[in-house]
Amino acid sequence: ASMIMDALEAYSRAIQTATDDSEQHAAYTGLGTLHHALGDHASAVQQYTQSLSLAERTGDLVSVANAHGNMGNAYVGLHQWDKALSHLHKSLDLVLEHDPVPQAIGRAYNNLGTAYQSLGEWDRAHEYYELALGQCIYGKDLVGQARAHGNLGNIAMLKKDFLEAIENFTETLQISSDPVIQITANHNRGCCLCERAREITVVDNQGAQIAYHDPSMLRGKSVLARPVQKLYEEALEDLTLVIGSYEKTLHSIKGSGEGLGLSVSLAENNSRTFHFIQDCLCALDRHFDALVYAEQSRSRSLGELLLKKKKASQEIDWTYSSPLSSQDMRDIVLGQSRDVVYLSYTGAHLLVWVLSPMHGKVVSNMFEVKLSGVLFNGCTWESFLHTTLSENVADHSLEIFEHCSYSVPSPLQPLDSVLVKPLLSLLTSVHSDHLPREIVLVPDSNTLIPFAALLGLDGSGFLGDRLRFRIMPSVLVMGLMQQASPLLTLVSIPTDSRDFCIVGDPAIPPFRHNGEEWKLGRLPHARREARWVGHILMGGALMDDEATKWKVSDMLEKAKLVHIATHGGRASGFLALAGSSGGSGDCPVEGSDVLLLPSEVEQMNIRAALVVLSSCDSGRGMVRADGIIGMGRAFLLAGAQSVLTTLWRIPDESAGMFMQFFYQYLVDGLGTTHALQKATMSVRCFRKYSQ
Repeated sequence: ASMIMDALEAYSRAIQTATDDSEQHAAYTGLGTLHHALGDHASAVQQYTQSLSLAERTGDLVSVANAHGNMGNAYVGLHQWDKALSHLHKSLDLVLEHDPVPQAIGRAYNNLGTAYQSLGEWDRAHEYYELALGQCIYGKDLVGQARAHGNLGNIAMLKKDFLEAIENFTETLQISSDPVIQITANHNRGCCLCERAREITVVDNQGAQIAYHDPSMLRGKSVLARPVQKLYEEALEDLTLVIGSYEKTLHSIKGSGEGLGLSVSLAENNSRTFHFIQDCLCALDRHFDALVYAEQSRSRSLGELLLKKKKASQEIDWTYSSPLSSQDMRDIVLGQSRDVVYLSYTGAHLLVWVLSPMHGKVVSNMFEVKLSGVLFNGCTWESFLHTTLSENVADHSLEIFEHCSYSVPSPLQPLDSVLVKPLLSLLTSVHSDHLPREIVLVPDSNTLIPFAALLGLDGSGFLGDRLRFRIMPSVLVMGLMQQASPLLTLVSIPTDSRDFCIVGDPAIPPFRHNGEEWKLGRLPHARREARWVGHILMGGALMDDEATKWKVSDMLEKAKLVHIATHGGRASGFLALAGSSGGSGDCPVEGSDVLLLPSEVEQMNIRAALVVLSSCDSGRGMVRADGIIGMGRAFLLAGAQSVLTTLWRIPDESAGMFMQFFYQYLVDGLGTTHALQKATMSVRCFRKYSQ
């Protein structure tokens, strides 16, 4: 693990210095295999494509067979099943004809089994794995045997035969000394041990295992039978080894040119490990330890890149380690004057911690919501979360509220009982029967829940009317932000118009992006919005042909307050601006001339106290285990102190009205979260937008 970056550089050099096709083929194969192992399957396909072409050119059919096998495995990682199966069957046919030795045949069978397993054809996968095991035993191929046992364990795990799965993974660990195979087997066995413990859990305390509709929602002190406790402890041993390997690998890629992409892929590959270890620790009533592991995987690359950047510029005096220890987290929370609500979705549970700094110490409480087998509006949690909330609301295929009444059924209604009741119960119990005015929320990137739109306990008002929310990606980022200057108030709002970067309704020409031609319309509401913001702040606004990508980019690094109202890209998170040649004409320009991308923003040196991205879906992007990879994250990484974004499409008229109120409240002296709350309530004073 500690040699990863050296290996990447060595393979890249070998490609450049190869003296013939065979050497170059080997270098491309090694580089592709390394990317594949790190979860960067798209890069692996690129390298394997080169190695396949070189193998075909040399006429070495054994190498061609291996290259097809590698390509198939990479396409499995990309979920491109047709391409995967095509390459893997070609590989098997070539092996049987040109390399019919047990080791090669077993490897080809194992590869096909993996593809069919990913497709959900478990019985067919099991057949290929058994064939592979037979070949490997016959050929005394210990590596192949270990892999076949691991694959058979995977099938047993999918079929929920956890005892058989544990036996197979244990066989793998006994047979193989390969560290990669061992870590994979440790992960899988740890997950199965945890699942087996859940199957036979004995709870002595009534109410310790709660359903989502239970009014108390507070986890009781559970008493586990010793065999069950032992299973959880053994699972922890396995999973802790995997996390240790992850940390070594992560450390080895820091500071490299490819480090960010690889760290995001690593977080994605290990997300399941972190989820299971949290569930195990909670089952053993080690709730704060579970929180430490949740934080260890939370927006890690963002936090460490921010830390590196701020240390380099000597902006902070940082004494904490990364990942944060239990004491580090307590110290950072103590530096807050607000409660911190931390969410983690493990697949089986939604874990919620409430951390309250009180009298020089942190009071920690938590509750967990059991999600397995529970339906929300007739669908599973995943479907409810990603379809009802993320997709349908964003695409306007339904309205959250249609009438001026809090009693109208809403797609958010199941969350009121799941989250609001236990959360408010904990907060009021900690604060002597009253609610704090503001909390810091650290959400899970897979739970994009609009907390402010949930109803309160009595159902007569929204949670956002009673609580102000400050969102933080992680405790690490929160600690870094604590050392920044205070957020905008009347006293600190810039008075020089050059301190503003206000952009509205750029003249965007037709452009080419990702192989497609785009033609975006004008935004008259964004134009009015930018003018209003400029009027309130007594600063000018860039509009039409003036709002070019290059001019805006230059202003971004000088401004103390940024407001951009334009078209945004939901998936990739771009901001569309005017081109250098203006917005007229039908001939499309290159996207690089008009699109400001997250990768470009990340390289800037932004010192704005507040960045407002007033475009639809500006807070969205690729949802990964390491966080949402999009424009909001890019501005934070570039140095912005706070970023205001949207998670879905908002009607232009109400968005413009909201911005007028928001900036007026800022000018009146309110902090950003208070101004945000008041602006939302002010817009709802109009009957048309009352809900």
